[in-house]
Amino acid sequence: MLTELMFRYYAIRQIVRSACKCYDHFGRLMRNLAIQLWRDDSGQDLIEYALLAGFVAVAAAAVPWTLTAPLQQVWTKVSATLNRVAAMI
Repeated sequence: MLTELMFRYYAIRQIVRSACKCYDHFGRLMRNLAIQLWRDDSGQDLIEYALLAGFVAVAAAAVPWTLTAPLQQVWTKVSATLNRVAAMI
């Protein structure tokens, strides 16, 4: 009876130890992966260029609406001036 209890004790102890080692190994792997991802900046330039391109696109789309009236006034003045010059000739 005592040997059977000792056998079960050692078997359970071995299972718990191996499970803890696997869990500890997995924890170390995940920690190392997180550190590696935190330190890795290889894709940072690509993201910065994408953000810059997005800002330029938004600015390019916003410019026509803000400059429509002033540009129309300039072209009207240019057209009027050209019509007066053409009338003088």
